[in-house]
Amino acid sequence: MYNDYAISERLFHWQSQSTTSASLYKRFHMKAEYVRTKGFEPLQQEQMIIAYVKKHGSIRRAEVADLCKISDDQAKRLLKSLSEIHEEFKMVGVRRGAHYVWEGRRE
Repeated sequence: MYNDYAISERLFHWQSQSTTSASLYKRFHMKAEYVRTKGFEPLQQEQMIIAYVKKHGSIRRAEVADLCKISDDQAKRLLKSLSEIHEEFKMVGVRRGAHYVWEGRRE
């Protein structure tokens, strides 16, 4: 059994290493912190990207990576997936000039 314990309100001693379970956060009354450290779920990422494009007109891969806190490769795969799911979500341009737009009503 690992000996994980709180040193202070924001500092912990983790023997359990890299995988920190929800039950550990629950034990230390940090449920919200678990959700934040877990990262964005794919549906949340999709919603953020679509909202961004509808509001600002377009989005680039680097902006997606920054917005969702993911790598460039993950952003590339996410954008490709979104363009396959939503026919209104289209890539415009190539290479460094490539960006994605929502061909529909802009908010």
